[in-house]
Amino acid sequence: MNHKHRTQNDSLSAEDILIALDQLDQTVEVMGAVIKRLKRNLEQTTPKHPPQDSSPPAFDFTNLPGKGWH
Repeated sequence: MNHKHRTQNDSLSAEDILIALDQLDQTVEVMGAVIKRLKRNLEQTTPKHPPQDSSPPAFDFTNLPGKGWH
């Protein structure tokens, strides 16, 4: 792409802004399609198990040492 370097004093025209927004819109569409495809691929390859509880096990207070442990 051959774009001249802009300085801070150069202002963007409405047409320049519309072109940039259109390019961003197309980029977002492509990214969305890629994300959907990746999710679909993962759903096909991942076994159907219920999600496991990732919280740590409860602390067992019954095996604490006698007085003075704290």
